[in-house]
Amino acid sequence: MNLPTPELEEFKKPTPDSSNNVYFDYRDPIEIDTNSQAINNSIKNIILTPIGSLPGKPDFGSNINEYVFELLDGTGTSDLVKISILDALSKWEPRINVTGVDIKVFPEYNRITSNIYYAYNLLGAHMNGEVSIPLHD
Repeated sequence: MNLPTPELEEFKKPTPDSSNNVYFDYRDPIEIDTNSQAINNSIKNIILTPIGSLPGKPDFGSNINEYVFELLDGTGTSDLVKISILDALSKWEPRINVTGVDIKVFPEYNRITSNIYYAYNLLGAHMNGEVSIPLHD
């Protein structure tokens, strides 16, 4: 019995076809992760991973989780969150230069949201990016 065989072309992994397609998402061979998407994913992973929770990299992550359940008092909490974000990203994401961090504290809802602004180089071109991360449980 001869079963039809799929063409080999269907199983090839994507290759870079332009300067914007640097990182790939191999879970879906059709979808290509751009550099800014990969950096945003990395930033989220760094910020939302508690220090000490990743086997093999005990120092990886941030200590944001220390502030999630703290009483949100506005200025003091937002300063601590901002420092934690800057420390973690300077240590774990060498592709970027953080240009700004805005922390929005909503004490009535016990919520913190961070907006992180950064610059990076993509094949010699200066690029800017931003990512918003909710920092609540």
